[in-house]
Amino acid sequence: MRRLSLGLVLTAACAHGPAGASLRTGAAASFVGAAVLAGTGTYFAVESNTARAQLAPLDAAHGRVTTLTQAQAFSAFQQATNDGRAASVLLVGAACAGLGGAYLWWKGGPVDVAISPAGVAVRGSLP
Repeated sequence: MRRLSLGLVLTAACAHGPAGASLRTGAAASFVGAAVLAGTGTYFAVESNTARAQLAPLDAAHGRVTTLTQAQAFSAFQQATNDGRAASVLLVGAACAGLGGAYLWWKGGPVDVAISPAGVAVRGSLP
């Protein structure tokens, strides 16, 4: 706290103090969340491709699966579709979490705010 000659008490919060540290902590948590989402999305993408690979031996001339039963082919198709959707949602979530983390990291950068009787001075660097 700083007491001015006018008798006003003003508090200046520095962004690299508690507020900036919490933004940087939030950014780090967002980056970790993005990594977890990306890893899980990659797992489901691989599972989707594996299920689609089971459908690869289609007989092009007749348009039918020759190595699987109809029930197995339908199950593989459903698994590939569902895993593909899950992968898409998770990877989009990872991108959003990563962008949110980048924004929080940028906003939590070092900035100093000084208040004096002559005015307010802000010192810092732009990214």
